[in-house]
Amino acid sequence: MRIFIQSNDYKLWLIVKNGCGVPMKKVGEVNVPKTEEEFTDEDCKKMELNAKAINMIYCGVNADDYRKISRCETAKQMWEKLEVTYEGTAQVREAKIDHLTHEYELFSMKENEKIEEMFERFSNIINPLNLLGKTYTDRELVRKVLRSLSPKWRSKVDAIEEGRDFQTTTYDALRDLQLTDEEIKNYALADIESGPNDGMVDITIPPDLLVEHSNDPIQSIVEEIFPSSCALALDSTMLEDRAILAPTLEVVEAVNNYMMSKNSSEERVYYSADTICQSDNGRWHLNFFLSNSAQTTDG
Repeated sequence: MRIFIQSNDYKLWLIVKNGCGVPMKKVGEVNVPKTEEEFTDEDCKKMELNAKAINMIYCGVNADDYRKISRCETAKQMWEKLEVTYEGTAQVREAKIDHLTHEYELFSMKENEKIEEMFERFSNIINPLNLLGKTYTDRELVRKVLRSLSPKWRSKVDAIEEGRDFQTTTYDALRDLQLTDEEIKNYALADIESGPNDGMVDITIPPDLLVEHSNDPIQSIVEEIFPSSCALALDSTMLEDRAILAPTLEVVEAVNNYMMSKNSSEERVYYSADTICQSDNGRWHLNFFLSNSAQTTDG
């Protein structure tokens, strides 16, 4: 209703917000109400705005609310009664803000929760807070969302934080970006990996996902998917949840081999056997197994 009033005439909203009582005049040392005949042009204008605001509020409430505000003399009084009806007293509003703020601070992505479901829960916290007068900047919302994502989104978070436009990324832009990322994953699984096409097929790659051709295509793909700072020093989670949308599995394998070549750790080979000999009494002959497997591998 506030926006509706403001869009018709912002002066009406100022009357609702600041109030407009009966014009007064000073008689001796005392202020007394003016009669209508004593109203100046300015007084008449204010009273007219107040009447318009009252009429606009009347038109926007139901019968129950009308009975609550029908005895009010100013638009400000009516508005304050409606605020108490729908938002509670100042003490109640403060309690609601505290509760929602606590939910905001503890917010995190649930296990197996889809990204759009997480954003929906988050919106159900920040939108009521905004209506109650508690707001957050885009930067605060973006950082909160990124910190709230589950570990499987870590690679995506790294890529966003290292992007050129991270400092100016808005909450809405982040939401669109995350939804697009999940949609692409679902598309790849449903339409490519498990789709009806067998062999070669043409697909349309969204422009924002297309890696332009260069002298070294594999290097271009790596720089796009893996943050440059991480490519030089891989950690145990670096290769988790990285999506490569490529024409063939050979390209994916080439990228994986390239990334593994960046890992300077030593290679270790483990041997295993299909079965381990067990004695009649149920005990495992570990020494026999280990010695024989060693002889087999040496041979």
